[in-house]
Amino acid sequence: MRLHRIRTEIAHALTKELGIPYAEIARKLGVPPVAMSKMMKKVSKS
Repeated sequence: MRLHRIRTEIAHALTKELGIPYAEIARKLGVPPVAMSKMMKKVSKS
């Protein structure tokens, strides 16, 4: 669970602050793009 939270925080920062696309972040973090999209939706709801 801790790794998931770290990945989510990294992805959120890269997307919002640097404008890097989800697909590129997903490749770098080793997760499917669909999972990245779901992670970001959860972050935006909270």
